[in-house]
Amino acid sequence: MNKPKYFAEALALAQSNINKTISKDAKNNGNGGYKYISGSTTLMVVKEALKDTGLSYSISISTDEPIQWEEKITKNGSKMYSMTTIGLFTWYFSNDDHQDTVRLFFPMSGENTDKAKAIGSALTYSERYILSKQLGIPSDDLDPDNNNHPSNKVNYNKIESITKPVIKPTSEKGKEIYKYIQGLVDENKERWSQPIQFVMKEKGIKKLSDILIDDIKAEELSVEIENLQKLFNGEYAKGDFNE
Repeated sequence: MNKPKYFAEALALAQSNINKTISKDAKNNGNGGYKYISGSTTLMVVKEALKDTGLSYSISISTDEPIQWEEKITKNGSKMYSMTTIGLFTWYFSNDDHQDTVRLFFPMSGENTDKAKAIGSALTYSERYILSKQLGIPSDDLDPDNNNHPSNKVNYNKIESITKPVIKPTSEKGKEIYKYIQGLVDENKERWSQPIQFVMKEKGIKKLSDILIDDIKAEELSVEIENLQKLFNGEYAKGDFNE
């Protein structure tokens, strides 16, 4: 097999390797539909997919922006540290004749009772999310491909169901954030359905209505959604391509 000569060829080869893994080893959604790679095995799959492509990558906190910290007190009285900043994901491509570096700046956030673990959590989540999007790895819940196949269509009924409260709101902050996210879904379901479900799963939120009685979860979800909105709007679309 000929080795890729340029970054674009290498990325295409990695995506092809991912598709072979999905066809052979990935899990089925159980309903005869699309296959997916679970979040816990994403990095192992990527490692295999990058073999013989000349590609490698790194992820770090950008030095362009300082880390913003917010300290909260949980219900049990312990401190919770929430951080937001700009991350840097870098692709490296190298063969005998050519080298490329492609950089992507993105918003990132994390939360933990320990500051170091908050940063680690943010980096881990961002690494999995960016690699999934760059290499076309289907997530656990929704297939991002083949929208024409009935089994692969986004289940908008599921999105509509999670935006309907099943309990009486007891938190004004949760209620406000709930309405904000519901508005995004109502405005553009196709854009927001998958990102919202992805973030909810990462934050351990089973139903959107759960944030109505949990200020901490509501704030966590709000930060992630707002950062994604900035990314969609191009506010963090800083990047360069160096040969």
